[in-house]
Amino acid sequence: MSENAKPSLFSNRWFTRAALVGGVGAAAAGLGLLNDLNSMFAPKPASVEDVQAIVEKALAQNGLGAGAEGLDAAAGQNLREAFATLIASGDARKKSAREAMASGDLDKARELMGGISEDYEAAANQANTEAAITWREYGALLYANQPSEAIKAYEAAALRDPTDASDYLQIGALNARLGNLDAAVLAYSQAIENGPDDNPVWTGSLALGIAAIDVVQGRPQQAEERYKIALELCPLGEGKHCEANALNGLGSLYGNIGRYDEAKQTLTRALEAYRAIDDRSGESAALINLGVLAADNHDYSAARTYYERSIALAEALGDSESIAVTTNNLGYIQRRMKQPRESRASFEKSLASFRQLQRRDAIALVLVNLASVDIDVGTPAAAGPRLKEAREIVEDMGFLHGLASVQREEGRMAAAMGDKARAVELLRDSLASFEAGGAIDTDDANLTRQAAAEFGLTL
Repeated sequence: MSENAKPSLFSNRWFTRAALVGGVGAAAAGLGLLNDLNSMFAPKPASVEDVQAIVEKALAQNGLGAGAEGLDAAAGQNLREAFATLIASGDARKKSAREAMASGDLDKARELMGGISEDYEAAANQANTEAAITWREYGALLYANQPSEAIKAYEAAALRDPTDASDYLQIGALNARLGNLDAAVLAYSQAIENGPDDNPVWTGSLALGIAAIDVVQGRPQQAEERYKIALELCPLGEGKHCEANALNGLGSLYGNIGRYDEAKQTLTRALEAYRAIDDRSGESAALINLGVLAADNHDYSAARTYYERSIALAEALGDSESIAVTTNNLGYIQRRMKQPRESRASFEKSLASFRQLQRRDAIALVLVNLASVDIDVGTPAAAGPRLKEAREIVEDMGFLHGLASVQREEGRMAAAMGDKARAVELLRDSLASFEAGGAIDTDDANLTRQAAAEFGLTL
C-alpha cells in the first residue's frame, strides 16, 4: 500500500475478510441470502417447512446460523423471525406482496406492505409493534438484492418500534454494504444506545463494525481503540468468536498502516483463536488476511500460499463465499505478476461463485477486475460489456464505491481507445464518487490517480 493510503471495505484490488468476519459478519458484506427467493414465494409457494429449511440453510452458509454470536446472531435472528411471521401469515395482501417480490414488482409489494402497516397503526394496543413486524418482513424480502429499499423498510420498522435495536443493526449493515459509511456508523451507534446494557458481546461486536469503518475513513487510531475495546468486552460475555474477529480486524488494521510485525503476530493469534474454537470459516478468513499482508509486502509467493490454503479449506467446508473472495485475491496477485491468463481464470472462477451467491456488489467488482485485465492486454473493447453490466448493478444498488471503481476502468478503457477527453471526465467522476462515499484517500482512489498517470492525463 502507499504510505498514506487507506484500505477499503470493498476493494477492486482484493477483498479482505476483516470487514466480513471482524465486525458484523456476512451481513456487513451484503450477504447473498435466499438464492431461492423466486421459488419460495412464487404463486404456489413452498411449504412452511421447506421455506424454513431454506432460510436456515442460507443463514448457516452466511455465518448467521444457530451457532452465530453477537451481531451475527442478532442479524440472523432478525431475518429468521421476519420470515417466520411472513410465511405463517394468512393475510392475502402479504401473499400478494410475496408474489409481487418474486416477479420483481417492488412498487406493488411496497404499497401492499405499507397498507398493512397503516391498518395496524389505526388499531389499538400492539399496533406499532405489529406495524414494525410488517416492515421487517418486507426488509427481509429485500435484503439480498435490493439493499437501498431494505434500508427504508428497516427505518420504517425502527420508527414504529424504536426499542428493537436489531433494526438499527440491519440499517447499519446495509449502509456499510452500499458504502454509505457515515450512515452506517450512525445506525450502529443507535444500536448500541438502544441495545441491551448487560450484553458485552453485543457492544463489542458493534465496536468491531464501527472500527472497520474507522479504518476506511482514515481514523486508524480510533479503529485501534475500538478493536481493543472489543477485545476487552467480548471475553466478558464468553464471546470467543467475537474475540477472534477482533484479533482478525486489528491484525488487518496493523497491516494497513504499515505495522507489519504486529500485524503478523495479531493475525497469527486470530488464526490460532479460530482453530481453538473449530471455526474453520474464520480460519479461512485469517488466512486471507495473512495473504493480503504478504501481498502488501510484495511477497507474492507467500500470499499465493496463504490463498491456496484458504481456498483448500473453503472448498472442504463448501464455503462458496471464501472461495470467491480468495480466488479474486489470487487473480489480483497473478495480475501483479503479469500473468494475465492465470489472472483471468481466477477472476472468472470468483465471478461464477459470486453469481451463484447472488452477491451483486461483489459481482460488479470482479467484473471491474476482469475489465482491467482486458485493458492491460490491449483489448479494451472487450472490457465494455463487463463494465456496462457492472455499472448497471452499482447504479441500481446505489453502491458509490463500486461506481467509482467502474468509472476508473471506463476511464482507462477510453484512454486506451484514444478518447483522452472522455477518459479525464470519467476519472474525475471516479474521484468525485470516492469523495462522496467518504473514501477519497483510500488505496482504490489512489488507483484512479495512477490510471491518469498511466496514460499521461492531468486531472
